[in-house]
Amino acid sequence: MKYKKYVLSFLLGALTTLGFAPYFMWPVVLATTAYFFYKINQARWREATALGFFFGAGLGAVSMHWLTNALMIDG
Repeated sequence: MKYKKYVLSFLLGALTTLGFAPYFMWPVVLATTAYFFYKINQARWREATALGFFFGAGLGAVSMHWLTNALMIDG
């Protein structure tokens, strides 16, 4: 599969949100970001930019639920 690394980067970004409240799984954050930076260091700059974009998109898409939940319920 040609886009496997980009899907994996998106999923790593999505899994990173498990470090936020109410889950507080901080070891997952360490593991996902460590693997992400490992893949970034192996890639050329264009591929690293794309991997960073998909990691950020996954992080932003899943953490948007956390943000809206915090503002609507507790705010």
